[in-house]
Amino acid sequence: MKRILITLSLFLLIPVLGMAQQQILSTQYIYNRLMINPAYTGLDRGLSMTAFAREQWGGLEGAPNTQSFTIHSPIDKDQTAALGGVFIRDEVGVTTQNITYLTGSYKLQVGELSFLSVGLQGGFVNNKIRYSDLPDFARDPAFSDGDINEFRPNFGFGLYFFSQKFHAGFSVPNFIQKVVDDVDNVANRNVDRVYYMDVGYQFRLSPELTLNTDVLGKVLIGDPTQIDVYSILGIREKVWVGGSYRSESSFNAIFRAKIGKGFFMGYSYDFATTNELSTVSSGSHELMLQFKLEKK
Repeated sequence: MKRILITLSLFLLIPVLGMAQQQILSTQYIYNRLMINPAYTGLDRGLSMTAFAREQWGGLEGAPNTQSFTIHSPIDKDQTAALGGVFIRDEVGVTTQNITYLTGSYKLQVGELSFLSVGLQGGFVNNKIRYSDLPDFARDPAFSDGDINEFRPNFGFGLYFFSQKFHAGFSVPNFIQKVVDDVDNVANRNVDRVYYMDVGYQFRLSPELTLNTDVLGKVLIGDPTQIDVYSILGIREKVWVGGSYRSESSFNAIFRAKIGKGFFMGYSYDFATTNELSTVSSGSHELMLQFKLEKK
């Protein structure tokens, strides 16, 4: 019965989620920061391509699922300027969001071994809401005129400071807050502007072991701040194991391995900490494949 009620709640909330754009959730963002910060463009020191897939709240019909592809690379000899692209498909029940951004960054040396990268991104978001797919009992008469398929522009900004072992970032992925009008063009809804801040440090435990720590804060005005805390052990720069905690949401196990020259594979599993989800969901799964071609 609880599974049915939660699934039904998802369906009833879909129109709200569709109007209020949700920022993409990723447990393995530490290996693909370009998804939330355009200032990371080109900082892998060569061509970098990452494919990502996430199934959230497995076992619940209509639960979020996300796929993305990012690509970026320096474009000059000194690796100060870089370009990239971000492509995301995010689906929740009968709502689908397709995001396409072009990203660019410029890197400034601010110390002997420290740098500041400034990044911008711009593109469009395609929002689709298929009200016609909702069960009859879940349909609102206000949406009887038809489905929604809307394109709108957006842009974002980011800063990323880094040295050999320390890094700190700040980003606002979406500046434009207006989203789709309601189907009767009566009222406008707004995207909640989200601010991301992250800071991390790498400890060298031995010639073969590193400990990577990171804290990510997601600030949404009017809502509680979400905090992700990471701790990842690296072994010979070939295998990484560890975990993270997402405040009031989940504990997460993370595994990453180098599977060939320039190729990496990552997997994470999120254990829900709320009783409502943990009793009806099998957890959230996330798979990441990455290729890096570093310039000499």
